[in-house]
Amino acid sequence: MSDLALKISKTPQILDLAKQIKAAQNPEITQMKNWLVNAGFSEDPGHSMDGMGGMLSSEELDLLAKSSGKAFEKLFLAGMIEHHRGAIQMVNMISNSTNPEIRTFGQTIIKTQSSEIELMNELLGQL
Repeated sequence: MSDLALKISKTPQILDLAKQIKAAQNPEITQMKNWLVNAGFSEDPGHSMDGMGGMLSSEELDLLAKSSGKAFEKLFLAGMIEHHRGAIQMVNMISNSTNPEIRTFGQTIIKTQSSEIELMNELLGQL
């Protein structure tokens, strides 16, 4: 979704947000993949990601990609808010981990993405 925002949006705040999200999520994804590999697991979850909280469906992604202007920005922000809420829901599942690195990872995601949700709600209110 951030890549689409970087291609489609012309609004500086949306572009800055998309860059920020992309910069944060790439290392997070790498870290999670490393944990799986180090634990001897596959990176493939063995199921579709469609049913996970906050994941846009193929149809929703297609609609987002075909949108422009304020319509795109509203869809992007609404979709990203739900995506962040889904991430927070998932990391809450590791809040009691005995591994302090994993616990800290989850706490950081909750803090960062909660802050971004607040910003996205503000931006939505301005559209």
